[in-house]
Amino acid sequence: LQQKSSGDRTFKLGSGTTSECIPSAASGLLIGVEIVQEYTPASCFRLWEIRPIRWSCYLAAFYGIVFFGVFGHLEFIYFQF
Repeated sequence: LQQKSSGDRTFKLGSGTTSECIPSAASGLLIGVEIVQEYTPASCFRLWEIRPIRWSCYLAAFYGIVFFGVFGHLEFIYFQF
């Protein structure tokens, strides 16, 4: 809880940087897709059969991994064990 000079109280969750926003947005997208799959009638899934829409989703996922992925030499996480 952070208090401003005017007496208003504001809540601050994290620092609000891009490194925190992207995983939150990706998690929200996954939850949204799960909700759509669970509660949407099968007729709505006909959109996936349209090749340009399907390939747009594939390319968006690919470029998301390329642009937001962490590449480089990283220490193996279980090396300490």
